[in-house]
Amino acid sequence: ALAAANHEQAFSIYLPKNLPSLPYLEITLACMRHAGIPVLHENNCVSIFPNTEITRQTIQIEKDW
Repeated sequence: ALAAANHEQAFSIYLPKNLPSLPYLEITLACMRHAGIPVLHENNCVSIFPNTEITRQTIQIEKDW
């Protein structure tokens, strides 16, 4: 998902129905939105839309263990 933020065109990723790592994907998408990257997660599809300017910042994320 992060690599798709550099594409010049919209990029969609279709996910399996019972994705075990879904919580991690949701964290990633939330961080992308926080940085100004337009993303949409509906049903089993994640769409990342082109953005000319990404807000560079440091984000601290807690460990999960």
